[in-house]
Amino acid sequence: MSAASVSGLLAVGAAGGFTNGLIPALRAAHAHGIPIRIDEMGPFPCNSEPGSGHTFAAALWELEAAFEAAKAGFDGINIHTRDGVSTEPFTFTRTGGVWRGHVSPDYYGLLAFAQAVPRGSQLLSVSGAGGAVRAWATRAPDGVTRVVLINFARRVGQVVAVKAPGAGGAAALVRLTAPNAAATGGVTLGGQSFGASTTTGRLAGQLKATQVPLAHVWLPAASAAILTLR
Repeated sequence: MSAASVSGLLAVGAAGGFTNGLIPALRAAHAHGIPIRIDEMGPFPCNSEPGSGHTFAAALWELEAAFEAAKAGFDGINIHTRDGVSTEPFTFTRTGGVWRGHVSPDYYGLLAFAQAVPRGSQLLSVSGAGGAVRAWATRAPDGVTRVVLINFARRVGQVVAVKAPGAGGAAALVRLTAPNAAATGGVTLGGQSFGASTTTGRLAGQLKATQVPLAHVWLPAASAAILTLR
């Protein structure tokens, strides 16, 4: 687990370095035909104070870390949490017979990964990304290609040009955003959110998927985007 500070979570390479020491175990397991998962993964120290580190920076860390684990070859990840600990990505309260869920910003990063990597997807090779901007690409079983862009720069936006074989000049874009990297609320994925609380467990609001030119994709500071290419 990495430090839970915003600067620590957004540091270049912070979300990928944790797999380095696990590669020998990965190789040994796969050499014997045994699947292997990363257990108790997450951006928070186990002894962190309640609510500490549950910022939007953690959502970007979770998104990048999940891709890094997949790239390394792990068969899955388990996010560290249990009822009553400070690392819970969501909590529940019951008032007047109504259950309400309270979703932390970091959960949105995992949700973005699930949307960008449908079951059975394959990671594609990506080149050209560097510095504060990270790029990932997947191809789903139905042939749809998705590109994920993550800007870890806290204050500087970037214009990114995406080139993909066989892709047209535009793509459907869904953004993962928040007021700023340190935000503990106001997170949206495609314009949707769970709000301050939810009684349904479903994202609320109108989904915002806009068509953007691949040659000129604007990536705001401390944000991510999912591009769907057809």
